[in-house]
Amino acid sequence: VAEYLKSRNKEAALVAFISPDNKEWRLSLVKLEHTLVVVDDKLKTKEEITPAKRWSFLVGENEGSHTAQSRFVDILISDEDPNLVELEQAFDIETVTKEFFEKYTELFFQLKEHLDDLLKKDEVIRKDFAEKEISTVDFAKKTLGQIVFLYFLQKKGWFGVASDKEWGKGPKKFLRELFKRREKYGDNFFNDILEPLFYEALAQDRGKESIYPRLNNCRMPFLNGGLFEPMLNYSWETTNIVIPDELFSNNIKDKKTGDTGTGILDVFDRYNFTVNENEPLEKEVAVDPEMLGKVFENLLDIKDRKSKGAFYTPREIVHYMCQESLINYLETETKQEIPREDLELFIQKGDRIIENDKIYLERKEKRDKEYGIDKYQDKTYKSLLPKSIQNKANELDKLLQNIKVADPAVGSGAFPLGMINEIVRARKVLNVYLKNNISDYDIKKHAITHSIYGVDIDPGAVDIAKLRLWLALVVDEENPHPLPNLEHKIMQGNSLISEYEGIKLFDENIFERERERVAEQLTFGLGKNSSELKLEDLQQKTEQFINESQKTKKQNLKEEIDNLKWELIEATLEEQGKEDKLEEIKKLRHRNIKPFFIWKLEFSDVFKEKGGFDVVIGNPPYIQLQKNGGFLADQLKNSGYQSFARTGDIYALFYEKGNQLLSDNSHLCFITSNKWMRAGYGEKLREYFIHNTNPKLLIDLGPGVFETATVDTNILLFQKHKTKNFNCLACSVKVDLVKEKTSLENYIQQNKIKFSKFSSKAWTILNPLEQQIKDKIEKIGTPLK
Repeated sequence: VAEYLKSRNKEAALVAFISPDNKEWRLSLVKLEHTLVVVDDKLKTKEEITPAKRWSFLVGENEGSHTAQSRFVDILISDEDPNLVELEQAFDIETVTKEFFEKYTELFFQLKEHLDDLLKKDEVIRKDFAEKEISTVDFAKKTLGQIVFLYFLQKKGWFGVASDKEWGKGPKKFLRELFKRREKYGDNFFNDILEPLFYEALAQDRGKESIYPRLNNCRMPFLNGGLFEPMLNYSWETTNIVIPDELFSNNIKDKKTGDTGTGILDVFDRYNFTVNENEPLEKEVAVDPEMLGKVFENLLDIKDRKSKGAFYTPREIVHYMCQESLINYLETETKQEIPREDLELFIQKGDRIIENDKIYLERKEKRDKEYGIDKYQDKTYKSLLPKSIQNKANELDKLLQNIKVADPAVGSGAFPLGMINEIVRARKVLNVYLKNNISDYDIKKHAITHSIYGVDIDPGAVDIAKLRLWLALVVDEENPHPLPNLEHKIMQGNSLISEYEGIKLFDENIFERERERVAEQLTFGLGKNSSELKLEDLQQKTEQFINESQKTKKQNLKEEIDNLKWELIEATLEEQGKEDKLEEIKKLRHRNIKPFFIWKLEFSDVFKEKGGFDVVIGNPPYIQLQKNGGFLADQLKNSGYQSFARTGDIYALFYEKGNQLLSDNSHLCFITSNKWMRAGYGEKLREYFIHNTNPKLLIDLGPGVFETATVDTNILLFQKHKTKNFNCLACSVKVDLVKEKTSLENYIQQNKIKFSKFSSKAWTILNPLEQQIKDKIEKIGTPLK
């Protein structure tokens, strides 16, 4: 289509993509993409490697057309021919996101408020929830998350498969059909049908055939992973959580839209659920896992109808930060033997050249046989992947397999998911040259289980982040497989505190002793001490646990892991003579919300193997430490943070904690409020950056990046490396990128400058002329604030 548009000098086209063997088809808007660059002092358009973007509605026999219809109403009722701007608005995915979020939030409130009423009336449920610290907020969020997960999976035809049929042959509207036949299986849809479906049908391994007797002996997949385990082991079998069927489906008219049905299934049925993760160049106007992530992230801070919700990081920013982190990681690990521009092309545009390079290699192989190696030159197809990348493909692939990435405020999992997508894309490019026959599913599963770590203080966020990672994995599966257990990868805890009332909970010197012991063993043959053996055992059992699907074994491993951790904590307390605090601390063991997080114990494999993470990335919370009577300031003032300022913000401490979590020469990339750059409370943080890090990229984004917040933001990428020779690129974004129709990456490329004004004074990004004027004023007049 791009070639067609170029040859006819057109900007965009409406295209129907139809496959003769498929009952679904795509209605797409395809638009050429150009970049403006300055050549010989003149502004010219530069063609991209893949010069077209596509936005699509998926429609057809098994797809609802409500979204597509609603988006085209204004165009259809107008007497005027539509222009390109109107068509772009019709295909605008953000409009669908907002609409779906509003509906989803209303469903959440209905469910939560009904659960509140139920707890008031039913003492058994109230007692069970209180003992296990289950809030109706988290229960409602998890339940809706489970249902929405089923909406994605029913698209694959995995549910309700006839006993003699293959996976994929199940009804694509399984939940609606189950609801219609609900009276056959019980009195209440949630209590008698959904709970057994979640905690029996999807949570129990019934062998290869997976026959589920309770639903007419149909096949139901075993999904494992923890998503379909009862929240904090609430007593689903002995309590009666009776949610009215009307909350799932009814005939009430929506006053705003005129649609019939305001229940959970009614609303979800009206939207297209696609398992394709959106890419920057390929967007499906439907509810995809990434859109769901936005909805979840916005829902995270909502506790009641007065809550305003959080604000999610726009996908373009996540994409940019993940790519920059990966480029810097590879550049450092390959000791700068590959030109940076080659690494940039590989990471930023590598996936767009896969098809070209595949054809090039196939033709080259064929021609080499006919004419002799490298004698024939193909004028149509040339290899676009730089030679430096091709030559080090094996080394780069190993680095991408072994990368360790942490998000200390994981939220709904946007950054871990962004990193997984970048790792998968990059390895797929290398596989063209390595000729590795490895599936997308296997690459993604390896990245999720070996590379990604996350922590959040909110247990609801932890559930949602795990859900998104599982969703990311199942989109690439042809047949269902048990999901990995992510309980020891994405965890609840307070990222900033690893002690309890000033008491050290884990002896971090164990890693140093382990290294010394290895050296001594080579010389004197000395054995390991008890703590080192326990740590080794812990790492092995955690590795086993991730892929264990047998329920009893999984439960046993879980208990063994938990016991080993507490034995190591106990040993540390005994060393300090603090045994009297042991019972008090043990009470926290089974708490849903723990007030600390011991990074070097929980993720000991990373610190043992690498001494820390290769990348720390994220969007930490922005909360003034003085809020709520200075509760946070009092809690954190004795935690040893150099950047602590009572008048400051919690994100400053996340920068320092992030740097502590890195291995030497590794990188951190955060998006935060930009107030630290100029405010008085940011002085200690600026000092910290100068003496403990090597800032490499500083982007002042200004206001308007987060639609739901007025906060001005910045992106900072630094290396854990003390240096006096700073070489930082910087850019101040002074335009609305959406209105200007330019990408963040292109804007930075055109407007970046060298930044060297590193001092405890305010950091202001100025172009050379602005800097000259500022310097002159400071010499002759009153210093500028």
